[in-house]
Amino acid sequence: MADNALVPLETARYWKPKILTLDLPMSLAERLKAAGYNATNGTLGRPYKVKNGTGFVLLVMGASIQNFAEQEVVIIDLHPPKTADGPEGEKVTSIGELDWFAKPSSGVIDPRPRVMTLLNDASDRILKSGGVFVIFAESRLFQRTVLATVEHGYNSSSLQIQREIVEDNWSILTAFSTNHLEIEA
Repeated sequence: MADNALVPLETARYWKPKILTLDLPMSLAERLKAAGYNATNGTLGRPYKVKNGTGFVLLVMGASIQNFAEQEVVIIDLHPPKTADGPEGEKVTSIGELDWFAKPSSGVIDPRPRVMTLLNDASDRILKSGGVFVIFAESRLFQRTVLATVEHGYNSSSLQIQREIVEDNWSILTAFSTNHLEIEA
């Protein structure tokens, strides 16, 4: 998509630092580009509606992030974007492979913790190498999530739960884990 493309080298006045805005208005990245910065916009995905229930449903990601590991400044809004009517991605693993499943008791599934967990190692490398994270915080949002397999179809009764997953909407950096950082109101 052209909106997410990096500024071509010949038009970027400031090729460094590489700036990524996540879940912020696209106008911010556009204003940075207009000022000559190498900026791009992306999303960690949107929470989506599901039918309330007592079992577990497949957690589907709908993120759009380019060249995350190459970024030097990452600006993130942790406030959840507007809830989608359904998942905006597709299942990426085969039946029988381990996957994430979430409890649909609230009627909304948030895929962002899964995306953040996938980006966690790269985030830690960015920070360790002198990169900067600017984060507009939101309260920690936990949802019951498990790592499980499904052998036959996608119903909760056929789930083979391997373990509980303890991730939340702050899982982008290891430093934010509840074991490393004490947060008070």
